[in-house]
Amino acid sequence: MKYLPPEYLNSPLNVKFEVTNNCNCKCLHCFNDSGVDVKAELSTKQIFHVLNQLAEENVFAIHFTGGEPFIRRDIYELLGHAIDLGFSVSFTSNGSLINMSSAKFFSKNDIEAEISLDSIIPFEHDTFRGRPGLCKKVLKSIKLLNENGTKISIATTVSKINANSIERLIDYLVKCNIPTITISECLPVGRGAMNSNALLLSFEEKRKLIRTLERKITEYTGIIEIDYTLSFDFIIDAKRPERGCNAGISTCAISSEGLVKPCPFFPADENDSLLNKKFNEIWHGSKLLSKFRNGWIIEECVHCKYWLTKCIGGCRAVPFIEGRGFYGAYRSCPILSM
Repeated sequence: MKYLPPEYLNSPLNVKFEVTNNCNCKCLHCFNDSGVDVKAELSTKQIFHVLNQLAEENVFAIHFTGGEPFIRRDIYELLGHAIDLGFSVSFTSNGSLINMSSAKFFSKNDIEAEISLDSIIPFEHDTFRGRPGLCKKVLKSIKLLNENGTKISIATTVSKINANSIERLIDYLVKCNIPTITISECLPVGRGAMNSNALLLSFEEKRKLIRTLERKITEYTGIIEIDYTLSFDFIIDAKRPERGCNAGISTCAISSEGLVKPCPFFPADENDSLLNKKFNEIWHGSKLLSKFRNGWIIEECVHCKYWLTKCIGGCRAVPFIEGRGFYGAYRSCPILSM
């Protein structure tokens, strides 16, 4: 039976805008291979023009990301223009370039900060992010944001490097009164593919981690929201929610070159460029986005009991990038490997 997603919206609720591919870190898992210069990144004027189009389409929220968005000298102009247009504005940052002035700006303009923090153990965080001294700086930035009343959430990527210290991280965030941590795993894309043996958790390591996370969720109910997504976690814990994919349905991403794509992970189609087409034309006419809207069948998966109830074949970006196509099976599926 074919997986059929919900009908796509007339315009996305939220858009993730990768305003630069430049980065001052060298994260081992980076799906964007950030830090590599992209010569044709959108100018301030071009981003303003895109934001104006998104406002005309009644997009609700803009999430600025990168690379490291605060490497752009015009980032506060971009944030300010998004605010003036009435968007709900947020960003993801490695936390290295935040100061008192920026913290006050975020608080004043009700901008939510999502800060990447993988461990409070400096060796673990700095190794994973490829920048010595980063952990100490990030912890200071979180404290600064908190003291200035900025809305903060923490984004944690779990790997073999930090899986055993996640509990310690959560305990620390509770002490800091951080309301939310979102935990995701490394995907075998970009530098994550190059470093997969050193990063990707085994099924048994995921089992151990899920036990820890469920225990912390019970311990800190009403104190901190612990949201996690690990591939095939439903095999370990039947209570895990059903999978779905909102890419091209209620959300999309825009690359630093102005290419509209289903999500940050999936490679863009060069035909979906905002330099040549309006956003509305791409949203309704993109052949790539239509793949996510028309549903799919994964031949290796259709007889699995989890196919439509939990899994829908896993993230479509991974098999596509690995060369098995949009309709390929997830190579790391523990059931297919049995």
